[in-house]
Amino acid sequence: MKVLFIEDDAEIGEFVCDNLERLGHQYAWAKDGESLIKIVVEFGITHFDFVLSDIHVPGYNFTHMIETCSRANVPLLAQSSTSSRKHKYQMRKALDINELNRMITVTMEQR
Repeated sequence: MKVLFIEDDAEIGEFVCDNLERLGHQYAWAKDGESLIKIVVEFGITHFDFVLSDIHVPGYNFTHMIETCSRANVPLLAQSSTSSRKHKYQMRKALDINELNRMITVTMEQR
C-alpha cells in the first residue's frame, strides 16, 4: 500500500516510517506544509492508498487535507501528540506495529 504520511516530529516520524516499512508499505513522508505540497504536486493525492496525518504541522491546513482526501476518496487517519517525552512514549506505544497495522486495515475496510 502507498501511504502519504504527514508528521513534523522527527522522533515519531522515524518510528512510524520504520513500522510502515516493516509492514511492507511504501510511503512518502511530509514533514511540513512545503514538503507536503511538493509531494502532492509530484504524485497527486490519488497516487496514495491512504493518508496518515498529524493534525498540527507547520504550514499545513488539516481541514484542507480532509476536503482533498474526501473529494479523491482517499482514506485519512488523523493522529496527534504533544512534544513532551511522556506523550511521545504514549504515541509510540499507541502506534506499535500491530496497532498501526490494525488502524490501517480498519480504515481501508471502511472505504
